[in-house]
Amino acid sequence: IEMFDLNGDGIYTVSIDLNQGWYYEYKYLNGDNSSTYEILASWESCINGANRVLNTDTSSNQVLSVVCFSSCAACPVYGCTDSTATNYDPTATIDDGSCIFPILGCMDISSCNYNPLATIDDGSCYNLTVDLGNDTSLCSSASMVLAVNGNYFSYEWNTSDTSSQITISSNGIYSVLVSDSLGCFASDTILISLSNLPLVDIGNDQKLCLGDSLILDAGSDWNNYLWSDSTTLQTFVVDTFGLYYVTVTDSLGCQGRDYVNVTMDTLSVAGFTYTINGLTVDFIDTSSYATSYLWDFMSDGSFIDTSMGDVSFTYQNSGFFDVTLLVSNSCGTDTFTSTIDLISSDIKNINSNFQIYPNPSKNQICIELDKLSTFSQLTITDFNGKIIFSEKILKVKSILDISSFPEGIYLITIDNKEKITHQKLVIY
Repeated sequence: IEMFDLNGDGIYTVSIDLNQGWYYEYKYLNGDNSSTYEILASWESCINGANRVLNTDTSSNQVLSVVCFSSCAACPVYGCTDSTATNYDPTATIDDGSCIFPILGCMDISSCNYNPLATIDDGSCYNLTVDLGNDTSLCSSASMVLAVNGNYFSYEWNTSDTSSQITISSNGIYSVLVSDSLGCFASDTILISLSNLPLVDIGNDQKLCLGDSLILDAGSDWNNYLWSDSTTLQTFVVDTFGLYYVTVTDSLGCQGRDYVNVTMDTLSVAGFTYTINGLTVDFIDTSSYATSYLWDFMSDGSFIDTSMGDVSFTYQNSGFFDVTLLVSNSCGTDTFTSTIDLISSDIKNINSNFQIYPNPSKNQICIELDKLSTFSQLTITDFNGKIIFSEKILKVKSILDISSFPEGIYLITIDNKEKITHQKLVIY
């Protein structure tokens, strides 16, 4: 009966039909020739004489063990007998040194730790990554730390630094190259731009009147506000003197600051003194806290802006004048009035060349000149400088009716072209 090696493993098999519970003798031959019979040792237990012995059992299928030609013993099967090997052969009886054991490692060729010898991927594959963050802006007066997260074998910045972090304070492009102990590399780049500091303006130094208040406004362009009293609103109410400041923060975290000095202003107080030199009066300002000056020299309600306190004014004629000074500043105004007596001053300082009698008088007066000139002009004015009477004098002694004049003090002036003299007349 011919046997076949169906799978090429060197083991020949055949299936034959035998009777159950019978006794058989058989042997193998290598080729269809009597000279190729196997020779079995006489002491082999599986034979009877020179033949093999088989007692069939009662099962429907009986498998005989593999044996070698000319031997009753089980035939040795060479192969890998280590069960941990990838090529383990459970049928092998003799290890032939062919065992192949699995090599664990990273099998991803794009990974930093790729192992070309690995036969089983152990999930250890990795790639280096480094992240310096998004491009950002930096306050022009600030510094910034660029840091690499994680521990690496080496660091190389484009600034020539070799530490895991650097401190920068200028704009530019910054990059870092990192590596691990296996020689795997990764890099990242960041663009740093400089941003100007916030320009905040809460106004110039100011003066504050007593009882008043003002609002300092830092503007609506900022994210955060911090005033000198730790309040955090956009505006700040000031009602007393002092130095006030605000610190503002923009969306980038940059900060700017502005200061204002608030002083208390006092209500202006008007005042003056004066000296008389003929018809010219020198006014000396004694006002306090005034920033503007308005003068009424003629008692007529018309004010002259002199822009300063000390002034001089020349009157056209003698008389009594109520001079008013109006001063003001940011807190308000004040006035001061004083009567200027130019009549008494003239009479006191100038020698008269005529006489008046009776004086005081009620109805008539006699005006007597020292001498008669070709031209003498008589003028009578009240103490506000208003001309009441005026005529030429044609003789040394003249009688003048004053009964129609109101009671009061008047100034009589004689002008003879060479000299102008005055005298005071009292009418009762």
